[in-house]
Amino acid sequence: MQHKFQCVEIGGEKLCISRFIATLMKAVFILMTLAAVGFSSCNSCRRANEIEERREALKQNDRDELDEARRDLAAADSIASVYGSRIQKMEADSVIVFEKEDKYQDKGFYVLREHAGDKSKLEFFPELEEEGQLLLVKIDANRKWSFLKIAPVMSKDKSALERKEVLDFVGRSLTQDEVSQVVALSEYAYAMKQLRDASASQDKNRMKIEYYENKIGAQTNSID
Repeated sequence: MQHKFQCVEIGGEKLCISRFIATLMKAVFILMTLAAVGFSSCNSCRRANEIEERREALKQNDRDELDEARRDLAAADSIASVYGSRIQKMEADSVIVFEKEDKYQDKGFYVLREHAGDKSKLEFFPELEEEGQLLLVKIDANRKWSFLKIAPVMSKDKSALERKEVLDFVGRSLTQDEVSQVVALSEYAYAMKQLRDASASQDKNRMKIEYYENKIGAQTNSID
């Protein structure tokens, strides 16, 4: 088989190669160029896919946050309903009375019905500050008032009223009636705290829901 030669002059010298080899070299060069372009194109596609996957993951995270906020709001609504009703019943039954002397008190107190009004004959009773702090109140023979801050004492925790701190303050053990009074006011204090916490959770999650609904809505509109 005979091949025709193509001659070119390089550096004053004539170089001849067969046209077949020249064509073959050109084909190899074209294939290598196409491969390089294809590789670059694949890298670009991969980067584009990674960006899109990241964008979708962020969108899914927003949806998850929205769902969580809706669940938390539903739970807070339930708690607020339960303890709100409990507080309303106690107040409607006049079990708890709110007292405040506007002339010399900036804040009022909640007391049991049997301790409301005149306290000239009382020596001991529990009261609850507006902010929810439970107090034991002792009035001595000279009508001097003393106060001891304690945590709410529920029925299962009555033994807390036998702590040295309480005994030293009162000067004796509490009677069963006095223990029951502290527990009754503690239940009201606990209900108030639950209602306050639920209300704070409602506000927080309503804001969170509004934020993510607006964010997801903006993302949807930008796609459309």
